[in-house]
Amino acid sequence: MYQQSSYEYTSTTTSYNSDDNVVRTSSTHIQSESQTLIVNAVGANFLKDGQKIGTQDPFMRFGLNLEDKKSFQKTYTAKNGGKTPSWNQSFTLSLSGEQHLYIEVLDEETTSSALIGFAAIPINQVVYAQGASLNGLFEVYDVKSNVVGEVNLVLQAKGFENSSNEQPQSNPIRGTSIVHEEHQKQCKSMRTKEHATEAGVAVLGGALAIGAGLLGKKLFDDHKKEEQEQHDRDEEEERRRQEFSQREEELKRREEEFGRRESQEKAEHRDEEEHKAKARCDDDEDNKKKSKSCDDSKKKSCDDKKKSKSCDDKKKKKKDCDRKKKKDCSDDDSSSGSSDSGSSDSGSDSDDDDKKKKKGHGKKKGSCSSDDWDPVGTYAAGDRVEYKGRTYVCLQGHTSNPTWEPTVAHSLWRTE
Repeated sequence: MYQQSSYEYTSTTTSYNSDDNVVRTSSTHIQSESQTLIVNAVGANFLKDGQKIGTQDPFMRFGLNLEDKKSFQKTYTAKNGGKTPSWNQSFTLSLSGEQHLYIEVLDEETTSSALIGFAAIPINQVVYAQGASLNGLFEVYDVKSNVVGEVNLVLQAKGFENSSNEQPQSNPIRGTSIVHEEHQKQCKSMRTKEHATEAGVAVLGGALAIGAGLLGKKLFDDHKKEEQEQHDRDEEEERRRQEFSQREEELKRREEEFGRRESQEKAEHRDEEEHKAKARCDDDEDNKKKSKSCDDSKKKSCDDKKKSKSCDDKKKKKKDCDRKKKKDCSDDDSSSGSSDSGSSDSGSDSDDDDKKKKKGHGKKKGSCSSDDWDPVGTYAAGDRVEYKGRTYVCLQGHTSNPTWEPTVAHSLWRTE
C-alpha cells in the first residue's frame, strides 16, 4: 500500500534570544507535488466473441471510485473489434490515496451495452515498479470470476519518489489483477439489467412483430433465410475446401506411388539387363569352350588321320622294302651258284666278288630300313630315319611332333 504524498501543511519555528529576552515565532506554508496516474489503454485480447450476430464493438471504461461511476472515463468504441480490439488512448487520473484502478470492458449495443469483463488493478504494483511505470497485461473476469481475456495497459505513477520521465519497457509483462467483491456486485447488477433490457427488447420486438404482421414475419423470415443461406454457403465453401484438400492429398499420394513404381520398374529392368548380360557372357563362355573343344577334337582327329596315314605309308614302304630285299637276296644266291660251278682258276676272283656282293647287299639292307623322318610318325627305340641327308637312330619310343626335328631333339635321335 502506497502512502499519499500530496498534502499541504504549515511549519512553525520558535527561537529565543537571551540578550533581549524575546521569543520569536515564524511560520512557513508548504504544499507538496500532486500525484497522478497516467493510463494508456493499448488494447485487449478476449477468449471469445460474445456477439451472436456479427462481431462485438468493445470499449473500456475505468475509474478510481466505485461509488461515483460518473467519474469513470472511457475509450472510444472499437467498431467490429471482435476479440482483439485496439484503442491506444491515454488518460490522466488524480490520485488521492486510492488503492485500485477499476476497469470494465463492454460491448456497445443499440439498447444497452453488454459486459464483457471487469477487474481491479492494485496501484501499488505501479508505484513500486522501476521508474513507477508498468507496461502490463491484466486479466479480466466475468461475473462468475472466470477469466475471459486480458487488457494491455501502460500505467505511469507521477509525483512519487521513484517516478521517472522514462518510458516503460516496450514488451508487456504479466501484471496483477483481482476480482473486487463490491465491483463484482455492481457488475452482476449490471448484467441483470442487461438481461432485463434484452427481455424488454424481446417483448417489444414481439409486439412490433405482431403489430407489423406479415411485414415483420417477412423480414424475420428473410433474415433467417439470409442466415441459412450464409450458413449453407459457409458449409459449401468448407466442403469444397475439404474436397480440394483431399484431392491434393490424393494427387500427392498418387505421385508418390508413381514415383515408387517407376523406381521399382527401373530397378527390375536394371536387374533384368544385368541378368541377361551375365547370361550372354555365360553363353559366350560356353560357346568358346565348345568351339575350343570342337577344335581340339578336329585337331585330334586330324592328328589321328595323319598318324594312321603315316603308319600305312610306313607299312607299305616296309613291305616294298621286304619284297626288294627278298629279290636282291634271290639274285645274290643265283650269282653264288654259278660262281661255284666255275673253274678253280677263277676261285680267288669269286671270293672277291662274293665279298663285294655281300657288301653291296648290306648297303641295300641299310637303305631299306632307313625311311624319311615323319613329323607326326610313331617310332620305337632303334628305328632309323633319313633327315637332311643323314641317318638318325631313335633313342626312345615316342610319337613325333613337327618341332621335334632329329637335328634339335637330341634326347630322341642320335646320328649314325
